[in-house]
Amino acid sequence: MSLKQEAERRIAELIKRWDDFNCSLAERALPEDRRRKVSEMSLQDKALKAGQKTVQKPAKKRSKKT
Repeated sequence: MSLKQEAERRIAELIKRWDDFNCSLAERALPEDRRRKVSEMSLQDKALKAGQKTVQKPAKKRSKKT
């Protein structure tokens, strides 16, 4: 492996580790209820950018009664 290839591999590895660390910090920073709302808003935003005119809210899960 050439020096350039090794440097590129290490840089890619560092970027991935930094991204993982950043995601970990973000998960810890938001309370659970806020995290769900942010995730929902993110999905709605992506849907709108993808060209969907309306965005449906996901159905709430119902617990099964036995």
